[in-house]
Amino acid sequence: DVYALGVIAHELVTGVRPFEGETLAELGPQHLEQPVLDPRTIMSALPREITDAIVWMLSKSPGDRPTSEQVVEALGHAEGSIQRTGHTQKFQAFDPDE
Repeated sequence: DVYALGVIAHELVTGVRPFEGETLAELGPQHLEQPVLDPRTIMSALPREITDAIVWMLSKSPGDRPTSEQVVEALGHAEGSIQRTGHTQKFQAFDPDE
């Protein structure tokens, strides 16, 4: 599902979910009605090609979302911009037992 991929991609590149809430009652209306913010508002160094693809995947109307093929194409075009940034960030490993 392209929308779910957009949610995962948003969290992968920004470190936060596109919508916050503790319950389905809090999250549901956000997913249905609230537009997602451009991920560059959280991580300004992100390439526009990546953020445009994520925002497109998170379109509210399924008909406005890209097909799987279009996602592959959009992210393929963005690959060069990722390599050009040279920015990496290390994260501390998560220990589920702690």
